[in-house]
Amino acid sequence: MIRYLVVLILINQYQIFGQSEDVINLSHDQLFQKINRTDNILEKIEYSLALVDLAKRQNDIEHLKTGYYLLSYFYKNENVLKYSDSLIEIAEKSPNPYLPGSSYFVKANYYYDLRNFKSALDNYLMAKKTALENQNPEFVFKANQSVANLKARIEDYESALELYQENLSFKAQNGSVNDVDYLNVIFGLANAYNHLKQLDSANYYNRIGIELAQSQNNDYEVNHFKLNKAVTLFLDNKPDSSLQIIDRIQDSFLNNEGNQNLPVLYYYKAKANLKKGNTQRGIEYLEKVDSLFIRTNYMLPQLLDSYTYLINYYEETNNKEMQLESIQHFIYADSILDSDYRYLKENINTDFDIPQLLNAKNRLISQLETSKKQTKLYLYVSLIAAAVLILLSFYFIQRSRALKTRFEKLIKAPEDEEKPEASLLAKAINTSENQNDLSKGSLDLPDDLISAVVEKLSEFEEKQVFLDQNLNLKKLADNIGTNTNYLSKIINWHTNSNFSTYLNELRVDYAFHRLKNDPKFRRYTIKAVAFESGFKSSESFSKYFYRKYDIYPSYFIKSLNKS
Repeated sequence: MIRYLVVLILINQYQIFGQSEDVINLSHDQLFQKINRTDNILEKIEYSLALVDLAKRQNDIEHLKTGYYLLSYFYKNENVLKYSDSLIEIAEKSPNPYLPGSSYFVKANYYYDLRNFKSALDNYLMAKKTALENQNPEFVFKANQSVANLKARIEDYESALELYQENLSFKAQNGSVNDVDYLNVIFGLANAYNHLKQLDSANYYNRIGIELAQSQNNDYEVNHFKLNKAVTLFLDNKPDSSLQIIDRIQDSFLNNEGNQNLPVLYYYKAKANLKKGNTQRGIEYLEKVDSLFIRTNYMLPQLLDSYTYLINYYEETNNKEMQLESIQHFIYADSILDSDYRYLKENINTDFDIPQLLNAKNRLISQLETSKKQTKLYLYVSLIAAAVLILLSFYFIQRSRALKTRFEKLIKAPEDEEKPEASLLAKAINTSENQNDLSKGSLDLPDDLISAVVEKLSEFEEKQVFLDQNLNLKKLADNIGTNTNYLSKIINWHTNSNFSTYLNELRVDYAFHRLKNDPKFRRYTIKAVAFESGFKSSESFSKYFYRKYDIYPSYFIKSLNKS
């Protein structure tokens, strides 16, 4: 709705004149007329592109902004982002009450349709920010409502409730309490209070919503409020009253094709019957929830425990085929929710977890195959495969625990162990002198030469010259004024390693501490981190990092970001 309104506002700012058949030679007003009159989306895009081209030729910023917005509105693919970003870039330099906020709305809706809810939320928040900056209260209201609905969808009802309450105050203060937007706010409040188990408040807003929708002859909203009231009654342990309402409104939901609340209606009809002891009737409607999901791929977290009931029911009735099918559908539904809500998946509560279901699925498959008298060879292969999977699962679990332990040990190391000394070489010298009681004379080189080289190497480490990807033994020897033979001997003796190992240890040490202390550095790719640390390839960097810390840099970065 918000996109449609902005399109009308932008187009109708301009007077409509006659038209020419040559698109290139059409004026702004003629192009707007073409856009406004055609229902062909490809023609709308063609005329909008012509408008952008004309605005660029005339250096007309206002028409260019309008053209970009229209293109972001008419396109339904990734071009939405291209033209929205172009509009945002120029609109921020020359804002008006509608731009660039409307472009953030377009981007948010595009991401929402792709089920990329994190990006959708980010853009709704940007729309609100620009609306506040441009003092556009209606856009602030729209942004609040969009963010609140998104938060409700991902079950963050407390945050959603705050935004709904803010919007309720806005509508009350501005006297606009008789429109659909106000109804949507009331419904959001009633729904949020249901999920937060604040049933008195839910009842209050259900009643207001029903009365207001009836006064507007809005049967669609009346029935949605009645469904919400039925949910409230069920949560209040009144299954009979809940079922009475659901039975009265069910036909209206069935007649409204594409109504995404139909599975919610089936779900609560099922649960009310189960609560009354009507098990068969309850299972029948849970199967309808499942059937709708398989047909539409639409699933809400609150509906996922339908499969808990179905799986248990089929297990109790020894219906292995249907139990297996329910497990498979559960895993599929969970994978979709994992994709849609992966950053909030902890909020999805069921009595099963996926590993348990996979094991149950494998058991059922084995049982069914056995009952169908498959060959012993197939059964043996299945058992061996299951054993291999169990062993692999055990291996990966143990490996994951070991990696976690190593990471925690690295992170929790005392401060004096975390930070490298001023000179890695100095540390090696101290260790060798304390443990082996060696003397500089063992090198068969003058003491003053050794001291001078060690001092230069310390300076080399402190200035982080080792980050130079092209550094080699000869180049370093030339820089510190010695030859490669002497330099190699001194490094070998003091660090008990060759020049290459010494250099790579400095580099991974640098990468480790920078990753640990610099959040921005963690956003780099492994390849970029390797290059920044002096390595020429990500493979060699990962190899040396693992050799020193017994953990791969990718896991280290991922764990740091989680901690």
